[in-house]
Amino acid sequence: MRAAAPKAESAALVKEAESLLSRGLVPQARDAATRACAADPDYPQAFMVRARADLALGRPADARNALSRLPVLKYDGPEGHLLWAETYLAGGHGPEAFGHADRAAALAPKEGKAFLYRALARAAMGEPRERVLEDCAKAGSLSSRCPAPPKAWSGGPGEARPPEGSAAGPYGVGLFIVGTALVLGIFRNTQ
Repeated sequence: MRAAAPKAESAALVKEAESLLSRGLVPQARDAATRACAADPDYPQAFMVRARADLALGRPADARNALSRLPVLKYDGPEGHLLWAETYLAGGHGPEAFGHADRAAALAPKEGKAFLYRALARAAMGEPRERVLEDCAKAGSLSSRCPAPPKAWSGGPGEARPPEGSAAGPYGVGLFIVGTALVLGIFRNTQ
């Protein structure tokens, strides 16, 4: 982790890039993030927002390139590892994705996304379905936006649904169905 505060210009550009990303203005966000990286090459957040923009543009290799600065900066936070995992998942690199998702889960054991990424990486590597579903269930139990599958859920294609009466939030059902479809789709493609 970094001890010194980022340069004001870089911090402002990171906020601008995050705002642009949230509004879907991805190329402009990437430009702001690139300027933030140049303004303070010792600011991990600048490289992480650049990686998020690259991922949004469908450029996982460019995102990994941006993230390659994190080890140099001795940054070992869960957010960086989640981004690494996402870039490797997007590029079809299951073992690398698993390593970073597993590290994120160790650093932030209450971060549901880490377990979802672990599940996707396990599925991509062809690990047993039970292990994948364990991580899916853990992800769901930790996220209010992605509920865990019901105890009786068998994982069949007609059964992708959150538990009845769940407080899933506005995106819970959609995220649960998309995540389940991704995991089951990977199983079908690897078996």
